[in-house]
Amino acid sequence: MRWRLNKTQTVPLVTVLAIGGLGFLWAIFQEPSVESRDRQNMPHSSMVVDQGGFAIAQDGKEVKLSTFKGRGFLLHFWASWCAPCLKEIPEVLALARKVQDAEFKIVFVSTDERWEDALKVLPVGSLPKNAVSLLDPAQRLATHYASFSYPETFLIDKDLKVVTKWVGAQKWNDPEALRVLRPYF
Repeated sequence: MRWRLNKTQTVPLVTVLAIGGLGFLWAIFQEPSVESRDRQNMPHSSMVVDQGGFAIAQDGKEVKLSTFKGRGFLLHFWASWCAPCLKEIPEVLALARKVQDAEFKIVFVSTDERWEDALKVLPVGSLPKNAVSLLDPAQRLATHYASFSYPETFLIDKDLKVVTKWVGAQKWNDPEALRVLRPYF
């Protein structure tokens, strides 16, 4: 048995398929805001920053994340070869500049193997006073946080507890981002 559609059946079918296809494409390519994005929420105190967790500063010294205890901070994993990271970094820097007078840090952790690659994207001299750039070439810190899909950002509270995690690029210039982060300043 062979199906045949006449003109009155074809037009509605094609219209429905076209609308469905456009809706699917819109959903895929839409960049949601920080608040509306499906955050991978973790309950407060579900994970404490590893006291031994560290990355490497540009001067070669190890920096422990416990250094930041007593203030909230964003832990932002990225890489120079990651296209979404490159697109997002200017927004994260703009956020850091907006909140630089607050007791809130932005900790950039590059998973590149060499400082040269990271510095091409994020020169240390361009960082506001509340931002820190670290290198995690062996990806020990990234592995500790199960961070493999860059960019990934963790909100850490003053007691070094992970509050929430965002996977993928976010719209950090959205006013909603400040609303979400403000309680941790």
